[in-house]
Amino acid sequence: MGDSHEDDDSWVDAEEFIHKIEAINKPRADVPEIVNYLIAAREINASDIYFSVDECPVLKRHGKFHKLLESPFYRQEELKRLVYGILDKGQIQRFEKQLDMELMYVSDETGSIRINLYHSQEGVGAACRIIPRKIPELQDLGPKESLEKIADLEDGFVVITGEARSGKSTTLAAIVEHININKKKVIITIEDLIEYYHANQSSLIDQRQVGYHTLNFTTAINTAIRSKADVIVLTDIKSKDEMTLAMNAADAGILVIAVMRTFGGSGEAIYRMLNFYKDSEQKFASYQLSRVLRTIIWQQLLPLKDFVGTVPAMEILHNTKKISELIRTNQLDKIYKEVGKNRALGMQTMEQSFEILQTIHEIEGNVSLAFKYGKFLLALL
Repeated sequence: MGDSHEDDDSWVDAEEFIHKIEAINKPRADVPEIVNYLIAAREINASDIYFSVDECPVLKRHGKFHKLLESPFYRQEELKRLVYGILDKGQIQRFEKQLDMELMYVSDETGSIRINLYHSQEGVGAACRIIPRKIPELQDLGPKESLEKIADLEDGFVVITGEARSGKSTTLAAIVEHININKKKVIITIEDLIEYYHANQSSLIDQRQVGYHTLNFTTAINTAIRSKADVIVLTDIKSKDEMTLAMNAADAGILVIAVMRTFGGSGEAIYRMLNFYKDSEQKFASYQLSRVLRTIIWQQLLPLKDFVGTVPAMEILHNTKKISELIRTNQLDKIYKEVGKNRALGMQTMEQSFEILQTIHEIEGNVSLAFKYGKFLLALL
């Protein structure tokens, strides 16, 4: 990770809890070496673990980084050997050809781990995300009634947005599992990587991973529409074709729940959705989105005091006649105000969410929310 972080207070030695990690102090010889680190990360409730050339492994725990200084500082070939220890021959060949690769590693000991592998000037690197073993219930994430309102929808388009590693996948999984348990639906998920496994409950659910069970998102969405799915779940929307198919499916009476990466609130998410289209296409796209949109969730993870955990803050928009009109007429800068004055309908701005969370939790640091052109910027000062 480089030496530039050594004087940064957010980068600290893991000495405070390293003696408690059995997988580090008594590593198992019957598993690949890197698996001991993944077990350790799970054991101390870390969210991520990073491996870089000429650095010791680094854990991220409740928003704070911890260097495992008692562990080896892996040289280029040593780190390559460490990482390749959990890859099969096909994965190694694909990684060396594509230079970047994303995969899931799953075992009884580690649980599900989402791993991003990449090459850099120094050599191979890896960023590993620890996926919670249990899908949380809706009340553990945010306003229960507002989130259940999404699960009760029969059709339309729901979008969960936020930056990378803001908990979007967990919120999506919780909503899908609530539908799975409480509704009799046919659910088809189309995922870049399957992070959470949903066993059939009251619903019938099929999970498809792009690259393994289908060639791409567009083909899979078309198949789901033809299969008469009640609910289509998309873990990403990255193109105009995917956006158009998602809206067409919602228009056809299907509930479509999708994740998108954005850096701002509801207005920013709508802007990004419409920005897939050329200027000459945006009038119709705005009209269609205004009709099919049901809910937008924008979320951020806030660290609790002393970094003992994190809690999601959520901006929630539920579409109304007024908001639909603002979308059609491209008055996206007015959407935030409309969300803020409709708390009785289950809506809340990010600022309102933060105010509520402050009454329940002690939040670490001073959280600043600056609003400009319909977009919130969230920063720890």
